[in-house]
Amino acid sequence: MLNLFKIIKKYVHIQSLLHKKEYALLYAKYINLLSINQQAYVICQLKLYDLFLIDPKWSHSVFFQLGLIARGHAHDNDEMVRRLITCTDFSKNKQLILSQLLAYSPQIATTLCPQTYRYRALYLSLLANLKDFVRLKEELNKLPSCVLKNTPHYCLLQNFVEKENSKKLENINQFLYFYKLGEITTIKTEDPPNTNNIVSHSIVNDTNTYLNAPLITILVTTFNSQKSIKNTLNSLFNQSYPNIEIIVIDDHSQDNTMSILQAYTKQYKNIKIISLKENVGTYVAKNIGLKYASGEFITCQDSDDWAHPQKLALQVAPLLQHKELIVTFSKWVRLDPIGNPYARTIYPLMRLNPSSALFRKKEVCEKTALWDWVRIGADSEFNARLKLIFGHKGYYTVNKPLTFGAHRENSLMTAQSTGYVNGVSLPREAYWKAWNIWHISQLQRGHAPLLSSSPKREFFQYDQHPIMDVISYAIIN
Repeated sequence: MLNLFKIIKKYVHIQSLLHKKEYALLYAKYINLLSINQQAYVICQLKLYDLFLIDPKWSHSVFFQLGLIARGHAHDNDEMVRRLITCTDFSKNKQLILSQLLAYSPQIATTLCPQTYRYRALYLSLLANLKDFVRLKEELNKLPSCVLKNTPHYCLLQNFVEKENSKKLENINQFLYFYKLGEITTIKTEDPPNTNNIVSHSIVNDTNTYLNAPLITILVTTFNSQKSIKNTLNSLFNQSYPNIEIIVIDDHSQDNTMSILQAYTKQYKNIKIISLKENVGTYVAKNIGLKYASGEFITCQDSDDWAHPQKLALQVAPLLQHKELIVTFSKWVRLDPIGNPYARTIYPLMRLNPSSALFRKKEVCEKTALWDWVRIGADSEFNARLKLIFGHKGYYTVNKPLTFGAHRENSLMTAQSTGYVNGVSLPREAYWKAWNIWHISQLQRGHAPLLSSSPKREFFQYDQHPIMDVISYAIIN
């Protein structure tokens, strides 16, 4: 009876970890206790697709074919479709396979995606990604108006087939309305609603509501950001939460960014500028900026993103109400220059904002380091590490689109050297794999994944920054 009780207790614990999405812990401690489908699910969430190619037990599975596609070994789409649908385990794993194919082969995903009610939003998103706007418009027109207005994802999809900028703005505001967020407007009404051309006047700074509110430090890194930094900073100064400190770390810009930043220091007292003598990358720059942060709470903002006026207030509220919480996250939607939404993984369009962590400085700095000393992908590792160290009760995600991010071809996330090309980034994928394996190995040893506060390497990564004294790079202005 005692053994049966232990088995049931372990089963309940495993189901709880699956529900909490603690995939690294599941793999480290319980992978052999999971069903074959659960193992596949966990491996997919960790993006450790090589395991499907290495372990013989997957050789006749649909997941072996997925591994080939994810690792760039599929050159004939028709042949891969044939292989996938002839696997005996394809039907029962269709939804998982489709979700994984989105980033690696939207063409194959579109061919396999059923045109049924269950998969309708996914199918329409694939049409948008493949720029089949004629078909997309036909499918959207088939939907009842009440469905279009009351399904936030469809509000965004309509922008792909809408030519009038005013209508695109209406669609975005309908999307925000669903999440009970104040509406936005365009600065230049004739131009599209992108991150450089949106503003919100619906929320005012209410000091009385936040008497004795703790200070939040916002770290903003810039590099040749003269075209975007003004609206980014304006969105931060327009926050309804009043007690903020903005630290901008300029990563050796060669354009007019620094002179723009200097103008802000003359207008606002709560902004500091740090100018770096050489380019070190956004995550090293954030680590430098943290040295000068006075806030009880820390968060970050990219130099081409726009923060909704309610962002800080909505993210800090759970931390003020629940002392056991250490960090909150929020969602975002990325917009291209003509006001169309973008997501690398296609569906859904609203996703976790990787740079949205708002956390207690003291508790995090005492437990672990901040961002890894690399040029790409460190925010995802940092977020995962925080969740592992502080546990499920230590973090909370605000399910609202509190940021609009810029999607442009030369950004960190899309540039060929650092971002995604055709959905796949070898440097980012290599780094993701490296830190996930390190997290798992630490957990298997019974250790928390505690990263060093120095550039000393705990695991291999694609782009290692040279060891240095961070403070020597900074010049306070």
